[in-house]
Amino acid sequence: MECEKCGENFIFEKEEQQYWYEVLKFWVQSFPKNCKKCREILKQEKDLNNKLSKILKNLNKNNPGELIEISQLYFEMNKFEKGKYYATFRKAMQKKRKIKNRAYEKPEDTYLLINIIRNFLHICL
Repeated sequence: MECEKCGENFIFEKEEQQYWYEVLKFWVQSFPKNCKKCREILKQEKDLNNKLSKILKNLNKNNPGELIEISQLYFEMNKFEKGKYYATFRKAMQKKRKIKNRAYEKPEDTYLLINIIRNFLHICL
């Protein structure tokens, strides 16, 4: 058999056939489209996507830990632009908090700081 993903020839081993048909209860006519190595890679990609979907579904943008985890997942998936976006977004949120904390220290500068925050977030997003 030839793997659809990498093009290498592979053998559908006896043990793997037994697992497919007896444990997983696949149809006897079923056979793999990809070699074992590529199937493992595809499974890892699918698992990363599922994990990312769960995090994004319940995303709290004020939680820097979640933003870091999202950016790391995107980097693992070789989606560097999205990874950089979430890493940058996290930095922007941290900067926003620092500016906001300074606003409480000097209330007279609050209006100025609010405008700085708006401009900064507008540039980042």
